[in-house]
Amino acid sequence: MPGDAVVVDTNVGIVANGKTDVSPECQLACVRALRAVTQGRRLVLDTSDLIFYEYIRYMRLAGRPGTGDAFVRWVADSRFNSDLCTLVQITPTEDESFAEFPTADALATFDRSDRKFVSVSACVTPSPAIQVALDRGWLRHADALADVGIAVDFLCPADIAARE
Repeated sequence: MPGDAVVVDTNVGIVANGKTDVSPECQLACVRALRAVTQGRRLVLDTSDLIFYEYIRYMRLAGRPGTGDAFVRWVADSRFNSDLCTLVQITPTEDESFAEFPTADALATFDRSDRKFVSVSACVTPSPAIQVALDRGWLRHADALADVGIAVDFLCPADIAARE
C-alpha cells in the first residue's frame, strides 16, 4: 500500500463544510485534506460501509454545497474503485468495538464510535494516519495510539488546544 493512504474522521468533512465554529486556518486545512484525497491520495474504508454511513449521516450525499459534501459524494462514487480506495474488513464485537481494535489498556476509554477508524487503520500495513479536525478524545489517546503504531494527523491543533 502506498504511504500516501489515509483514514479520514467524519469531523474533517463537517469542519470543511463550515458547520462548526473554527478558525479559518482549521477549515482550510480540512478542505485541503479532503481535496488531497479526491485528487489522488488513497482513502482507506471498511467493507461494511460503517465509515461511509457515518459520513452520509453528517454530510450531504448530493455533493453540495460544501467541500465535505463533495467529499462524501466522491466516496460514494469511488469507494469500490481499487485505484482510489482500499477496503478492509473489520469485525464487530459484542462490546460495540472491533476485533481489530488494539487491546492496549490505555485505549480502554477510547470513544466506541471512533473505534472503526482505528480498526481500519490497524488492518493496513503500514497503518495509514487518521486525519482528525477537532475531537479532543483523539488528542487524549494520541500517545497510546502511537504506541500501537497508529498515527493521528491533527489538522487543527490550535483549535483543539483552544477548546481544552
